[in-house]
Amino acid sequence: MYKLEINEIGANMLSWILYNYVSFVTNRKTVFHTHTKNMKEYVIQLFQFYVSRVLTLGIELLIVFLLVTVLGWYAMGVKIFTSILVIFLNYFISKRFIF
Repeated sequence: MYKLEINEIGANMLSWILYNYVSFVTNRKTVFHTHTKNMKEYVIQLFQFYVSRVLTLGIELLIVFLLVTVLGWYAMGVKIFTSILVIFLNYFISKRFIF
């Protein structure tokens, strides 16, 4: 981060992008065993994967906001719940719509 002169937000976004790309490649090869015929299909899958990850991130943030900020629930419990929910949602969306 410091050597590349990237601020914290930029570094966090870059790490999110890279993390999700590694997750995409891992899911394609080891979880769902999918192959694409050409680069266009690959890019479409990659785009759908990122859109689904942004969607589940939004769902997670909304739930945390509602349950912790609005209702005052225990933050760690809510975070554990939302993390598990997002894992299942990501798997379901990937299996049903992407791969």
